[in-house]
Amino acid sequence: MRSRSMKKMKRKGKQIIGVIFLLCLLFSVCGCGEDSAEMTEAEKTAAEKLLGNAEFTSVAETVLTEEIAAENDSVTKVYETSEGDYVFFCSPVGYNGPIHIMVAIDGATNCTLGLRIIDHMETEHYVRDMESPWFTDRFADKNAFVYLERVKLEAKEDNQIVAITGSTVTTDAIIKGVNDAFGVYRTIDNPYFKGTPGEIFLTKSDGTQIGTLCADDLKGLESYRRKLVVHTSTGDEDHDYRGVRLSEAISLADASLLSSYEKVSVIGTDAYAAELEMDEILLENNVYLMYEDHGEPIQTIAGQDGGLRLVILKDDYGQRFTDDVLELRFQ
Repeated sequence: MRSRSMKKMKRKGKQIIGVIFLLCLLFSVCGCGEDSAEMTEAEKTAAEKLLGNAEFTSVAETVLTEEIAAENDSVTKVYETSEGDYVFFCSPVGYNGPIHIMVAIDGATNCTLGLRIIDHMETEHYVRDMESPWFTDRFADKNAFVYLERVKLEAKEDNQIVAITGSTVTTDAIIKGVNDAFGVYRTIDNPYFKGTPGEIFLTKSDGTQIGTLCADDLKGLESYRRKLVVHTSTGDEDHDYRGVRLSEAISLADASLLSSYEKVSVIGTDAYAAELEMDEILLENNVYLMYEDHGEPIQTIAGQDGGLRLVILKDDYGQRFTDDVLELRFQ
């Protein structure tokens, strides 16, 4: 009898513990009754240090759709300021646990205004420089349409971040948080999602915008029809493209760009970047921006007509073909 009653008590105890665990989990998700859209005092202090006394309006409910939130899973809160800038709070997982960071992006230039570490659980001995400007300033003035990547010793490209020595996991986590903020921002400040597909930004390597191109303007140029077979890992693909030469598209914006720069990065809305030498672009029959395939408009990532695809005839395997061209970055 005693052993049976003891078993019942243990079973009840486990059930009670289970209920308590579920309640704790529920409270943690719901913020113990607080409005999860509201900034904490620490978050507000960090935001004001970068953006002053701007008004912050939560837009997470609008921009963090289920799909976007799943793709950028460290983003927890998103705010738009009265000046049209954006603030993202992210909690990527570091070596010991979540690292709570804030990323601010200038809505006019599409470049980062800065990064702040709110709190973390990392071992101070290894990450003592993580919160200092020596490290956080590396994330300033970064183009939000180009994902960041970690390097060990020296940043040779603008999107490269030198890791904290001995803290690779921590550095990777912070970069992920910033990239997730970029991923969400791209859906906010992106012509494909704003209903103006086919707009291309022309920028310098530091992110400064120097012009734009519109798909409708490109259709005023001489068009070329090019049939080709692209060899892919899943088989051959037949295409019947119509579009314009990239060199002529650039000339439409500013012909001097063709002689002033040596390279162009062609960047799609998914942040894929194809690197091209200007000599390749200037070849008579090689690099095109295509707007039709088999007589049908090429679609954007949002399923709209008006997409633009980079096609390089000398790339038999289409390794540098880029869908939804969004930016031409001149170097």
